[in-house]
Amino acid sequence: MIVGPDGRPLRPEPAAELRARRALPSIVGLRRAAAARAVTPVLDPALLARLLRRVARGEWTPDWWELAEELEERDPHYRGVLQQRRLAVEAAPREVVAADDSAASAALADEVRGRLVATAAWRDLAGELLDALGKGVALVEIVWRRAGGRWEPVGYHRVPQRWIAWDRDDPSVPLLVSNDAARTAPTLRAGVPAEPIAIGAGKWAMHVHKGKSGLPQRGGLGYAIAAMFLLKSLALRQWWAYGETYGLPARIGRYDRNASAEDIETLREAVAYVARDFGAVIPDTMRIDIEAPAGSGGRPGEFFEAQARLCDAQVSKAVVGQTMTADDGSSRAQAQVHADVRADLVADDSVQLCATLTAQVVAPYCALNHGAPPAAGWPRIEPAAPPTELEPVLRAMALGLEVPAAWLRDRLGVPEPGRGEDVVRAPGGPAPNAGGGAPEPQAALDPTGGEWRRAGMDAIRPALDAARGARGGEDLLLRLADAPAARGLGRMLDDRLFRARVDADGGG
Repeated sequence: MIVGPDGRPLRPEPAAELRARRALPSIVGLRRAAAARAVTPVLDPALLARLLRRVARGEWTPDWWELAEELEERDPHYRGVLQQRRLAVEAAPREVVAADDSAASAALADEVRGRLVATAAWRDLAGELLDALGKGVALVEIVWRRAGGRWEPVGYHRVPQRWIAWDRDDPSVPLLVSNDAARTAPTLRAGVPAEPIAIGAGKWAMHVHKGKSGLPQRGGLGYAIAAMFLLKSLALRQWWAYGETYGLPARIGRYDRNASAEDIETLREAVAYVARDFGAVIPDTMRIDIEAPAGSGGRPGEFFEAQARLCDAQVSKAVVGQTMTADDGSSRAQAQVHADVRADLVADDSVQLCATLTAQVVAPYCALNHGAPPAAGWPRIEPAAPPTELEPVLRAMALGLEVPAAWLRDRLGVPEPGRGEDVVRAPGGPAPNAGGGAPEPQAALDPTGGEWRRAGMDAIRPALDAARGARGGEDLLLRLADAPAARGLGRMLDDRLFRARVDADGGG
């Protein structure tokens, strides 16, 4: 059974529909390639309130999706911190984990690893699905092909959120806007276009960013920071207006009370010639004062800058969970604590992304090619374990712990060599099987005792016997020379003693 983002079973798509693209734009209808209008130029508190209320009611609101897109395009700070989080999740290592330790599960995991994860489009798929960080949901259409008796995805195509509607009875169920119904007589029922297309299993991959509980369309970061974007826009607009009026130096021509009308006119012409933006002609007995706003400390520009910085700080808290690595730095210890907070968000995002890739891409691929799932289930996409987590396992193996080779290969991302395939082994490592392929597991799981220890003792036992009765260094060398099995060790010790003596005497 394949379930959707809401946990409900999804109906399988017919084979013919798996091969063709369905979410295509058109010149007329509801699925247009471009938005009907840009929202940010006309955005004000009243419009934003209406959009947020419609989204909260689960209505189809294309203007909101266009605004969510424009937030990432028009606010450099929001785009920067959102991209920082998105790229961190996209670059985080992921691995294919077999359902259990059986050979069949390991072979299926190798198939998923080679035919899905190893393709160039796989990374692009992750990036498209992570668009849900800012918008709450991201929908990708999968185009399949059948060749050689096997189904394989050949393309992942982003579907604009403007084409996503929601079920009128359950606003958490996503639907695809239908162009056919819109061309005839589009009737809106509770904000949902008539006859929308259900999102079926295997044809669509929909990622829901679960930043909070509730409706998927309200879980995006754009929904949380939209008010801060509006306030910052108003502050910047007022700041620029203030700068245009008072930010330029003023040219003031002063004349005394004895100046004639002709002198004043000459002075006015001189000021007009010098000053194109802000100039004035006043007598010495008059003055013009520009009062700074209260709380500005005599520097009005800082008032608007403080408003913009406050909004940026709130955006940083919403997106990366802190401000120190995005806005203001302090001590290294505090910055490290804030970086750890961001790492927690990235780790949670990675877990959510892996769950979507498993349920909506890996599971359909396996179901199309292998039928019903085995009792253990299909392989899973999981965040890769950090390398440090393997160190305790390796130390335990040195003490005699037996570890399944398939599990260790999955954690390391190392495929099992095929029969007769050339392999690279560590110096002194165990020899491969007579028939080729990987070595016997028990040969590699005895690093501390047994045959390795016995072989080592057989090699050095003559040297130990010669050393037991030695009365000094020279006597030891003589005894080693007399023992045929230990002559190699004697020559090595003689050479090392000679080099040590030369080094001690200052020789080269």
